[in-house]
Amino acid sequence: MSVWFDRSVIRSCAKLSYEDALVLMETPDNHLDKLASRIRVSEPFTIANVKRSVIYLDMLAQKMRKRRIDNGALLLDKIELEFDLTSKEDASSSQSDSVSQSSKAGWPRGYKTKQRNRAHYLIEEWMLAANQAVARFLFHQVIQQKHRDILRKTENSPATKATLIAAVGTNLAMFGSQMKMCKHRGSRPSSLGTILRRHPAPHAIKMNELIQIAESAGIEMETSSAAAIRTSLDAYVEQLRAKGTPELEVETLSTALSYLTYMRMQMALYFNVEDVVNRAIRRVRSDESVTSASSDDLPTVSQESWESSLLRFSHHFGLNVPLYTHFTSPIRRYADLLVHRQLGDLLNCGHWSYRRPNQTSKVGSASEVYGKNSTLPAIRKPTIQAAWCNRMRRETRRAQEECQQLFLTAWIKSVGSIQENAVVLSLSASKIQLLIPTCGLVINHQLATFCREASGWQSENEEESKAPSITVTWEGRKNLADEGENREEKNQGADEKPAESITKLSILSVCPVKLTCSSRGFYAKAKLLPPWSSTKT
Repeated sequence: MSVWFDRSVIRSCAKLSYEDALVLMETPDNHLDKLASRIRVSEPFTIANVKRSVIYLDMLAQKMRKRRIDNGALLLDKIELEFDLTSKEDASSSQSDSVSQSSKAGWPRGYKTKQRNRAHYLIEEWMLAANQAVARFLFHQVIQQKHRDILRKTENSPATKATLIAAVGTNLAMFGSQMKMCKHRGSRPSSLGTILRRHPAPHAIKMNELIQIAESAGIEMETSSAAAIRTSLDAYVEQLRAKGTPELEVETLSTALSYLTYMRMQMALYFNVEDVVNRAIRRVRSDESVTSASSDDLPTVSQESWESSLLRFSHHFGLNVPLYTHFTSPIRRYADLLVHRQLGDLLNCGHWSYRRPNQTSKVGSASEVYGKNSTLPAIRKPTIQAAWCNRMRRETRRAQEECQQLFLTAWIKSVGSIQENAVVLSLSASKIQLLIPTCGLVINHQLATFCREASGWQSENEEESKAPSITVTWEGRKNLADEGENREEKNQGADEKPAESITKLSILSVCPVKLTCSSRGFYAKAKLLPPWSSTKT
């Protein structure tokens, strides 16, 4: 796939939403005229031209997605909800009053889970391809510039020069071959920094926790790589289907295990490449100075170059790619706008919202940033921008999750209560954590509160090596009078001793629950229901 970089203008002949693109791909050619009012196409193009282009892009996207998965990408989709916030007045008003409808937001009247389709995957694959191409280009430019800097600064140290040239050569050749297909203007060293995005591998402690949880549920979990995790998740789904597990329960348990995995991943981070490169070079020079003081031989350095170390540092665990950045959504992310400016600067076609770094290359001195007595170096502006993007990403994700929980709880409050199937995520002698897969709600409860309507419950994990398990005892069905039957049937039922029932709770077990909103605030509460209670399917 060839790559071309330059500043240009794109004149679109049609504007498609995800729904429009899906409908267009699924509509037969002889019925395309029916979409004329929905999809407007500028002349001289026709809707048939647009469909042909979208179909070709979709065919390539499917191949790209398959190749990406085969190469070890990890797919963990979060549950996202869409709420209906239309007020009652707007819902009952005519559709012509569009201004008033868009300007008012009422109490949540319902929700639905966001569903991904072919159109979403099409856009996702081409966005990932564009982001990776830009990341490779930016990284290649940094390496070239650092190579020139090293050669210039080591003229008086032949040993260091020879070692670093040997270290640089292999990876420059590798990236040079990748970038031969890139057609662009004469480039120059970027003065605006280089912002890439990395996804660190999960901590070993977190992965050991996941393995222990999976083993307690009888699941074999391999966590050595993203591909191994994905293979384990897929194998678990196939194992459930082989046992004849209903598809709804398969989806429920698969969602729960994916959530347990997702919660043990580290957050992806933006970083300034120059900072990492400079630290790596300083480390090499430090090793050289130590070894040259004790020996006349060539300095002892790692067999892997500092570029290889940088590639390990910049590796994106979830995507399983060495280089990645955000380039394709400047309307939503500030980081994308930074990358646009950096790329434009390299191509000599950029514009800046602040003074060029060759005029003022520092944000401030160390004393201005850390205090008068600080001896730390001044911070580069791209470094601060990357840190700011990371901070805002954490805060926006937290705000999104809390808003979703708040709106969902508000809707539960408006309807009184709902019944759902829950999956046990963690369990102890006194506490339980539940996931509601249909809405992504996670609830922590004391067992005494969660099982308050049962006749009793008992922990069965007396041995430390045994998986935690709780047996909940129920007295049986309530008499028929509580179900609306006549008095005669009630008296007959009252003479009978209710049969005892039990519910087994363990890791990744499914149980029916009743969700309500707390009277003390907007947070959801769950109550375990007896096994004969019907739940929504």
